[in-house]
Amino acid sequence: MRAQTERPSAVRSGLTALGVHRLLMHIGAGLLGLFLPIYLYGLFGGRVWMVLGYGALHYLLVGLFQP
Repeated sequence: MRAQTERPSAVRSGLTALGVHRLLMHIGAGLLGLFLPIYLYGLFGGRVWMVLGYGALHYLLVGLFQP
């Protein structure tokens, strides 16, 4: 009888952990998407076309290899 009362709590804590994980992943991806072009701009010596080319190559490869 005791196992039945503990199960909803375990499910609730698992769902909370899943929600926190998804939130942290979205925040991390957003920060990477914000600061990666700035970093690449400095890395490529201020050449905007190189940053745009890198982004285009990235999207092309993701489109080809991720179904």
